[in-house]
Amino acid sequence: NMHLEKELMVLFRVDPEARVGNLSAGEIRRLQIVGALATEPDLVIADEITAVLDILGRRKFLEVLKDHEMKRGMTVILATNVPEGLDRYADHVLLINRGRQIAFSRIGDFLNGSKDLAEAVIRRLESL
Repeated sequence: NMHLEKELMVLFRVDPEARVGNLSAGEIRRLQIVGALATEPDLVIADEITAVLDILGRRKFLEVLKDHEMKRGMTVILATNVPEGLDRYADHVLLINRGRQIAFSRIGDFLNGSKDLAEAVIRRLESL
């Protein structure tokens, strides 16, 4: 979808004239996001994709994913070691530690009284 691609390029500040070889790691990541989302996929699997994004880029990426999920029915699987700030974007949580499933549930059940997702993850890991 060319219209969506142009919209995403503006949103993620991707310069259409820039050469890929001259882009920073964060700029390349934003370009990858645009390329992936412009195809309007039904499923997005992202492994540590936000690691090189700045805080604004991370928030923008997560908001775009949530928007695409809600408007287009897209499913998102996000693997990350940084749970901070994901509370409002996640529906379910799968916690894996050393290759073993520790928990899998809806986020509300996973939080179980914790103030946020990061605290809930820490509590689970400390109880092992």
